[in-house]
Amino acid sequence: MPGQPGREEVGLVLAGGGARGAYEVGALSELLPRLEPEERPRVIVGTSVGAVNAAYLAATADQPLADALKQACEIWRDMSWRSALAPLTSIAQLRIVLRAAGDALGIPGARAWSLMDAAPLRATLEARIPFERIHENVVAGHLGAAAVVATPASTSLSVVFTDSLGEKPPTDHRRGISYEATGRLSPDHVLASAAIPGTFPAVEVKDPEPARGWYFDGGTRLNTPIRPALDLGAERLIVVALHSPGLEGAAGGALRPQILDGVAQLLQAVLVDPLVNDVQTLATIPDRRRRRRRRVLQVDPLHPDRAAGAQRDRQARRPGLPPAVCGPAELAPPLGECGPSRPGARHRRQSPQG
Repeated sequence: MPGQPGREEVGLVLAGGGARGAYEVGALSELLPRLEPEERPRVIVGTSVGAVNAAYLAATADQPLADALKQACEIWRDMSWRSALAPLTSIAQLRIVLRAAGDALGIPGARAWSLMDAAPLRATLEARIPFERIHENVVAGHLGAAAVVATPASTSLSVVFTDSLGEKPPTDHRRGISYEATGRLSPDHVLASAAIPGTFPAVEVKDPEPARGWYFDGGTRLNTPIRPALDLGAERLIVVALHSPGLEGAAGGALRPQILDGVAQLLQAVLVDPLVNDVQTLATIPDRRRRRRRRVLQVDPLHPDRAAGAQRDRQARRPGLPPAVCGPAELAPPLGECGPSRPGARHRRQSPQG
């Protein structure tokens, strides 16, 4: 639906999180139908697996919302190892192992580009997402902008590849974010955004020419692209993050941490902490149109009810904070599920009273 005068532009921000991309679609299948038709997001920005979902939603922006979400759920239900990666016993994977061994042993000419072969993922995306429809939806006014975030291997900054009719936003030097207008978003842009360093090979992006080069996963620097959504014209935001910002387990420490505990700390620093800071900063930005601070919808993907309770407790302790709206448990279906979280779920708009 083209933007209407006097209506605030709604933006959708989809974070990275690997296979938890199914959760994003499940959460959206509950949340979006509760909005008014004119509140359907027209600015869609994603990183990593969020870029995959963003590309699909942008390509189907002209379709009835229920149909688009149903098809998105079907795509995730059909996903398997072979849909994204070559089998571990395949010839392609064997070549990767041999190259890695040769590189480690210093054999001349042996180069290891990644640990996994992501060629099946490209084939899946090209088969399931009509990428040509993204630009057509922008031109038709169904979208204000569609964008994905990737990290250049040469600079380790953030590049936002955008498809919109307006001028691209200026470079944000303070945050290290630049914008590149593409003729149209392609599988290369999405695969670059999802190229986990070391695991998947870097992806060469050729369009636009000034940004030509090799790219890794955008989540290494900007996993939840809130700022780009605002720069692309969004005035209200729906942010779906795939890692919980809660404090569960913070009181532990009696047991010696294992290696996976260390990995979890790194993921917390890279993926969660920046999101928490961004959400808190967003809540303090004045809404000039209403002359008050912005309202924030925060749903913990693992414990939605607990997030709501924590938010109310924080509001009670600090009455000056802008009220945050925390949806009930049915707004966050179990991880990896698509469709209503229970039979006969009512698709109604929630009261903004938390």
